[in-house]
This record gives sequence, C-alpha cells and structure tokens, in this order.
Amino acid sequence: DEFSEADSLYGIAGTCFLVCYRNAIFVITAQHCLTPQNGNDVRIALNPETKSFLPLKQLHKAVSNPPGQDFADLAVFEAAPELLEAEERAALQFLALDPLRSPTLKIKNDAKLVVPGFPKYLNEVDYDRFVLHTQRYLPSGNYRGLTGRVGVHAMEFDDLEHIDWPDGMSGSPVLFVEAHPEAHLFGLMGVLIKGARYGKNSEFVGADVLFKLLDQIISAKRNQE
Repeated sequence: DEFSEADSLYGIAGTCFLVCYRNAIFVITAQHCLTPQNGNDVRIALNPETKSFLPLKQLHKAVSNPPGQDFADLAVFEAAPELLEAEERAALQFLALDPLRSPTLKIKNDAKLVVPGFPKYLNEVDYDRFVLHTQRYLPSGNYRGLTGRVGVHAMEFDDLEHIDWPDGMSGSPVLFVEAHPEAHLFGLMGVLIKGARYGKNSEFVGADVLFKLLDQIISAKRNQE
C-alpha cells in the first residue's frame, strides 16, 4: 500500500506494487494517486514494527500527446533497496516481471482476472497511535476487451464483498490466472486506473504500456552512465 503526507498528516492514497525488472527495483502506481507535490510526499511502508519506509529515487510519469489520455495514468518510482539494512533488503517481496513479459500472450474475452489491492473501505490511518491499518483485498473478475481508447482495457468485477466499490485500488496490478490440471498460467495484464462507483466495471492500462515505460526508464539511465 502507499500513503502520502498532506498538512503534516499521512493518508492512504491508492495502491502500489513492487516489481523487479531487468535487475532494477521499481514501485508502480496510478499517476492520479499522487498529490500535486509531484510524488515527493509518497512513503512506501515496509515494516509496521520498525515503521521503516522503502527508499525512493526518481519519479517517472508516463506522458501522452495530447496530454491527459488514460493510458498515461502510470507512475513509476525507482527504488533504492541498497539503502536498507541487509535484513530488510532480504525480506523485500516483489513481482518478478522479466518472466511475465511475453509478446505472444493474448488475453481471451471473459478470461479470469484477479486484482490484489488496498481499497479505501478496508484501510485507515490511526493518527493518535501512528498506526496504519492495512488489509489487502483480492477480488476477481473477467476481461471485457478493449475500451476503444489507446492502451486501455475493460474488466468486470465479480461480486465485491465487504466493499462498496474499488475506491483506493487504483494502481493495483491486474493479473491473469488460468487453471489447468497440472499448472496455473499466470501473467501481468496491466495496472488498474479506475472503477465504477455503481456497478462492477473497471478499466486498466495494458501491461505493454507499462513495459514500454520501464524500458524507456532503463534505457535513459544507461545512456547517462
């Protein structure tokens, strides 16, 4: 989960997830979850006991021309795990993206999707005790095809128990799961960017857009070295 500081207080602001791609660690979220401070106020909680945070470096935002297109609602933080104590660095859990990148992966209509995230209704901050109450939520749904807008796909959640709507889940990874007798196929389909207040429809940016952004970040860093 991700939270940001405003008026000297912290508030949970959407969902993020940690990935490893081409030997680098990144934090992925939806750009609209960030405040006008341009991400400088974002803190990624690591350990509730030590109240430590994941060290972050540069923020990268997807851009579009014309600006404001939904496929560009992505933000990527470069993480600096080398600044952590060895024990905390070894305990980091991330999604390994390299084996999940497949140019031939085609998602079928009605395919089963799962979206692990941190909805607003199940998460809160106890300011008096400086405690984050976090509870991950794992709703499932089905793929509903392209929206007709570049890079944006549609899905429909199954029954959303315990929450009214997926507020706070923007930035969650959208994962594809297909069960087989001997194994489960698994893949990253994209990043959730919006959910309907009424009904079960939601939208996500395709994984191909995210991979393109990550490749641009890594290429630019190597050119600077």
